[in-house]
Order: sequence, then structure tokens, then C-alpha cells
Amino acid sequence: MATIYLLIAKYGGKIAFGLATIALALGLGYLAYKHVTDAAYDRGVDARTKQFDAALAEERTAALAWKKKYETRSAEITARVGEEHAQNVADVGARADALLVRGPGAAASCPRPRDRAGVPAVAGGYESTGNTGTAADAGVHADEGLVGLPWDILVQRARDADASRDEALTWRKWYREHAAAREDAIAQ
Repeated sequence: MATIYLLIAKYGGKIAFGLATIALALGLGYLAYKHVTDAAYDRGVDARTKQFDAALAEERTAALAWKKKYETRSAEITARVGEEHAQNVADVGARADALLVRGPGAAASCPRPRDRAGVPAVAGGYESTGNTGTAADAGVHADEGLVGLPWDILVQRARDADASRDEALTWRKWYREHAAAREDAIAQ
């Protein structure tokens, strides 16, 4: 142990200088290594970033093309189904108008009751004209128990019910066709 103390005392400055030189060389080597590896890493990251950005731009372009195609198809479906719905509602209205007894589109096959046919109201009330019926009544027999009463409120309710049913069917058709178009677009 004493010899170590004597060696340090005699050569301590030179040993310390040698150790400091080695530490400095290791430190400078580490810094140079760190600089080189960081630069290489940054170049690699830049290259990967450029690749990623290019791929992302390509995917974005494809997504925008898909979106435009889908929205065009969606607008076509919506317009076509909307036109069909409008035509169906118009048809329902025409059929309902054909059932009305009075007013525009009054049904020719639904004559006014016999005791009022063509007779205006007078001070004493309605008087029977003695009308025995029309050709439209010929097909309905008393024993069949059929009565045709196309009252305005019943016709309106039937019209509303038919229009509501058609709207529900239209939405179902619209959704079904949109779902199919979406699946087709996803598959492509």
C-alpha cells in the first residue's frame, strides 16, 4: 500500500494528465459519434417523413376522388327517389280527388243522393225529385250491404295515410340504395 502512495506522489501529475487526456479523447469521440449518428438519424427521419407525406397525399387524393364519386352517386339516388316520391304523392292525390263527391275532380261514379240530385236547397228543405238512380248505381245491389261514402274527411285521411306510407317506403328505399352505393364505393 505504501508503494502505491509513493508512486502517486512521484508520478501523480503525469498519471493525472494521462487520465485527463484519455477522458478528453473519450469525450470528444463520443461527441463526434453522437453528431454523426444524429445527422444520419435526421436524414433517415427526413426520408421517412417525405415517404409518409407522399403516401398520405396519395391517399388523400384517392379519398377525395372516392368522396366525390360517392356524393355524386348519393345526389343521383336522392334526386331519383325524390322524383319517384313526388310522383307517388301526386298519384295518391289524384286517386283521392277522384273519390270526392263534390268539388274539382268529383267522381262521376259517385252521384249525389237521390233525394238531392240536382235540387238546390229551398226554404222548405230538400224535396225528392223522384230520381230512381243512375247507371253508376246499377252495379250495387241492396242485398250486398255495400255503401260508398267518400266523405271529404275520410278521403283526406286516406290521402294522408297513403302519403305517409309512401314517405316511409321512400326513406327505406333511399337508405337501402345509399347503403348499397356505400358498400360498392368501399369495395372499389
